Amino acid sequence: MSRCESFARTVLFVAVATVGAAGQNGSALELASIKLADVGARQSIKVSPNGTLMMTAFPTFELVKGAYPEIPYDNVVGLPEWTRKERYNITAKPPASVTHATAEQQIAMLRALLSDRYNLTAHTEARATPVFNLVRIRRDGQLGPNLRRSDDDCKWPSPLPDDRPCRGTLGRGIEGEMPIALLLETIRSAVGRVIIDKTGLVGSYHIKLTFDLLRQGTDADIFTAIQEQLGLKLESANSPVDFLVIDHIERPSPN
Repeated sequence: MSRCESFARTVLFVAVATVGAAGQNGSALELASIKLADVGARQSIKVSPNGTLMMTAFPTFELVKGAYPEIPYDNVVGLPEWTRKERYNITAKPPASVTHATAEQQIAMLRALLSDRYNLTAHTEARATPVFNLVRIRRDGQLGPNLRRSDDDCKWPSPLPDDRPCRGTLGRGIEGEMPIALLLETIRSAVGRVIIDKTGLVGSYHIKLTFDLLRQGTDADIFTAIQEQLGLKLESANSPVDFLVIDHIERPSPN
């Protein structure tokens, strides 16, 4: 997978993902339909307000990643090749009592789907891994010209109906209002390592980060852009990072 593809697919799960999953009373999954997708079908995902997920042409690898968003994208170990090549149309519906699904409920539903229909069992383990620490450049705390504190914090992940959700756009970079955690989630695959936030910046920020993924190592690359535009810096380090190790998984039986 190219960095550009991974970058786009990471963003796909931003609307659903959060770290961890809350415990659920009773079943987290009411209905699940799984069928092999037609060859050449375009991949897409729709999320209804009650948390119903409708996924078209989805590989199982990305389903697993959506169920464990706290695990870095490339840190899933032990999935067979079919989980990347075979694509499925999947509908997953939460219990009728759920009218507005939180991210925790959506994640619990995905995990129930993987357990019930794929017989997935897995565990996490920490391994020492090269990472980037995101730090401020200036000791006086001044930030770059394209990183400004928002007056009214947006909500991410899983905003409630009355919350103001964080928003951003992708093109030749990233532009929008978001917390630093969402920025790091968005650029993680582009830099090829887990990024640990050492900035101490809390709340939401207006961010405009312009870079070119195809010109790494030039003045237009993401590392230079982060320094010049945001007043931050990615520093190489080593740190324990969680991996998801797949113990068992089976092809789902279509229905």
